[in-house]
Amino acid sequence: MRSILAILTVAALSGCSSTSYFLVSSQFVASTQAQQPAEIIATDAYRGDGSKTKTVALRAPDSCANATAAQATGDAASRGTILMTNCGVEMAEIEKALARNNYRVISWNVLARELRGTKSANEVAESLGADVLFQINSLEKSQKTLGKDARWERKYFTSNHMAQQVAPLPLADGDRALIRQRYLNDVDAKYNDKSRTYAVTLDATAVWVKSGQSIWYYRWTRGAESDPTGTRYSVLLACEDGYLPLCQRTFPTQNAAVRSTLMTAGESTAVSVSEKAEDREKALYAELLREVIDNFVGSYAESRRSAGVAAAPTALPTSAAPASEATSSPVTSPTNVPVDLPQGQKS
Repeated sequence: MRSILAILTVAALSGCSSTSYFLVSSQFVASTQAQQPAEIIATDAYRGDGSKTKTVALRAPDSCANATAAQATGDAASRGTILMTNCGVEMAEIEKALARNNYRVISWNVLARELRGTKSANEVAESLGADVLFQINSLEKSQKTLGKDARWERKYFTSNHMAQQVAPLPLADGDRALIRQRYLNDVDAKYNDKSRTYAVTLDATAVWVKSGQSIWYYRWTRGAESDPTGTRYSVLLACEDGYLPLCQRTFPTQNAAVRSTLMTAGESTAVSVSEKAEDREKALYAELLREVIDNFVGSYAESRRSAGVAAAPTALPTSAAPASEATSSPVTSPTNVPVDLPQGQKS
């Protein structure tokens, strides 16, 4: 406040009004949010039988957000769909993650088709040879609000009509509050979406098919990391006689001395040299989805690792290879995994 009074005093002694310029620099700061671990409930039955899981079946939730692969991943904006399956994109991601962990996967679509009869999901899964039925209860896209450590940090300077920083400007709490309420709140509102971040939630249950018992529960909300310095902007205030209530929010004027007068007969305008997702929001959701699914499958497979059970390699059907190759190609096996040899044959 003293600095403002000093400016007013100088203006009064001079006998004429003048315009003083103040520059307010604002920066949005959000400390990295600690991610909460997945909520997992493992029963004694899971600890006993989970490691024995070899074949799994998937059941999709009752309703799905339908989108093509390009739409769901944000690789391209939709301009018309040729072929699309309800729940297909998300369920296919889960199937691929399970296959990467060397589980035999019964297609969720096959299970859904068989459920059109009178059998229960568990009965259908058992008839298809599944050890475990994964019931996907919910797969949600959402936005979560950042914690109280999300804030605006501001710096104040005396300036000129070109918005150049001249010197730091100490201000009393009342003066800062006045500037914020009169000149900054509407600007802040345009950037307040920076205080929210994208998130994906997966809720699923594993059912041991033979007994029908739910043996393992999973739920996790994965939020995107916040940008610690996501937004910056500056406001130039032109104040009559340095009096804050009489300020006008202005923008720096262009210096005529730096204007170019060079004439040219042509030009080259850069457009883009790198591929970018048409829809960054969907691309971010797709990245979070893959991370949640990988965590979901990896967490269930932990019982296999804890029990010291090696993941069985996914075997191709016998008909997948020509007979000539099947008889001439040697059979290989993973290291340290015993192979039963026919009687009388030596290793």
